[in-house]
Amino acid sequence: MIKNNLKIKKSTIIGISIIVIIIGTIIILQKDFNYSNIEESKKIYYINYSNHQLGFRENLTLAYETVDIKPNEEAIHEKIVKLSKIVRNDSISFRRPLEGVTLVFKDAEENNGWYILQNTEIINKLSFFYGGLNGIKLNFTTKEIQDYDNLEGTSSTPIIALVHPKFANETSISLDEDNNVIYINGGSTLQDFDLATTRFIMIFLDINNNMKSTN
Repeated sequence: MIKNNLKIKKSTIIGISIIVIIIGTIIILQKDFNYSNIEESKKIYYINYSNHQLGFRENLTLAYETVDIKPNEEAIHEKIVKLSKIVRNDSISFRRPLEGVTLVFKDAEENNGWYILQNTEIINKLSFFYGGLNGIKLNFTTKEIQDYDNLEGTSSTPIIALVHPKFANETSISLDEDNNVIYINGGSTLQDFDLATTRFIMIFLDINNNMKSTN
């Protein structure tokens, strides 16, 4: 009888243990599932912008939260967004619009293809904003440079310096106001580079953290 009781107790314990493991696994999976849903809701790659659906290479929410801006969004926005017609407080004024943009990069050898991705994204979005929405044709120039020192743009043709992760020490967008240069610093990975470029586009399109996905 003692042996049988022991066997029953052992089998009971094993059965209970299996049930606990199964329940625990379900709870963990349920937590992971809910967590994934929450994270998924923050992933925004497509938005409606002036009745156009725009797609981006990176998650806008992540770009907004992780890319540093120096000195601030307003200064960078004013440097790259210069329309001929300005409407403020029901009054209209005119000024010399942006004429073009020069995109520069330093040779990163086998990783130069990363520049093509950033160039394409920036040119496409700037062309959409200026040409598609505002009827202004921009001239784009892309050129290789030896280093990032002593760059000088103009107020009507600023420079966008793409700093490859090979040369960057942070993921940020910074402005050299005096020399009309905007630096897109690509962090340490291609994703960092994409995030910085995406954040720059968000700034000149004036996209904030209240955006909603259309995908």
